[in-house]
Amino acid sequence: MFQSSSELLEDDSDVEEEETPRVRANLPVKVETAEHQVAESASSTAASTQRTVNISDFGNRTYLALCSYLYTDSISFAPLKSKYEQDMSTKAIEDRISRREYNAQNAVTIGGFGQTQEHILPICVSPKTIYRLSDKLGLDELKQIAKDQISRSLTVDNALQEGCAEFCNLFPDMRTVHLRFMIRHWESIKAAPNFSEVWQKNLSSAIWVQIMQASMLKELS
Repeated sequence: MFQSSSELLEDDSDVEEEETPRVRANLPVKVETAEHQVAESASSTAASTQRTVNISDFGNRTYLALCSYLYTDSISFAPLKSKYEQDMSTKAIEDRISRREYNAQNAVTIGGFGQTQEHILPICVSPKTIYRLSDKLGLDELKQIAKDQISRSLTVDNALQEGCAEFCNLFPDMRTVHLRFMIRHWESIKAAPNFSEVWQKNLSSAIWVQIMQASMLKELS
């Protein structure tokens, strides 16, 4: 699943300025069938079966981060936009910093076998954007890395906002991750300062309906 330019999601703005050029690319993705594997074992000259995936509507930073990951097995993720906004809301105006500076201070680098690394790569990207791109390309390992990073980024202060976002509506598996977190921490989430505001804005959200159903079942049990 991958959205067109009209469906770009809010977290793309985490690390990419509006004027950042977007690129279009046709990436060959190797798909080995069982027949190909048999033929390759019999002859080293067997031709690879490939499909071409049309990639569009993402910033060049994302494209470069993907290429870097494919060569190095490392990728740096920026904090979620909701995390930045919450941290800045608690600071005096004169102490607030730009999104770019915040990313540089708080980015997380994930290397081989999903291990956190100390150094930060020159380019950091939104884990949501990487999740969508790896879903499109069938890069399951990178998709899992992005999923794990999103999961680690959830807090009682931002889980409801993140769970009601369009990203979770597009990807049911991510909606499940957010739903489980919110049910587990529901009492603390309800006590968050922004709970009422988010509640009013997202009454029709799919995940909100599931939360209400889970809460009702808990009360009836």
